[in-house]
Amino acid sequence: MFRLLGCRKIQTVDNADRAWRELERREFPFVLLDEGLSGCDPLRFVHRLRRAESSASRNATIIMMASAPDEALIKAARDAGVNEFLRKPFSAKQIEARMRNSLSRPRELVATEAYVGPDRRRHATEDRGAQERRRGDNE
Repeated sequence: MFRLLGCRKIQTVDNADRAWRELERREFPFVLLDEGLSGCDPLRFVHRLRRAESSASRNATIIMMASAPDEALIKAARDAGVNEFLRKPFSAKQIEARMRNSLSRPRELVATEAYVGPDRRRHATEDRGAQERRRGDNE
């Protein structure tokens, strides 16, 4: 599917250890993560990646996929730092839409004690028409 979308450099791994080594040494703009990642809990993997300041791919757009995600899994993935979620099976158009959205409307990485991941606010301030609620937003 990625080749159909024009992606030329694609790295595929089948376990968490190998994935971690690749993400540490090279910067990847996108990570497509399967809920069935061998070798660890994928949500812990995302949490670890987002908190790894030394990782070249800490800021990557992470798209997680699952066969039968429920609301709890999707919320947990969001809270771990996943950008987008796909339900399997999916089409190349669905991946493309998630990738285009990420490229056209990138979200900054937010790092706090409780959360490291993409800013959960998806709309620009001008679009909301409301004053920002966070202390630093109005400074």
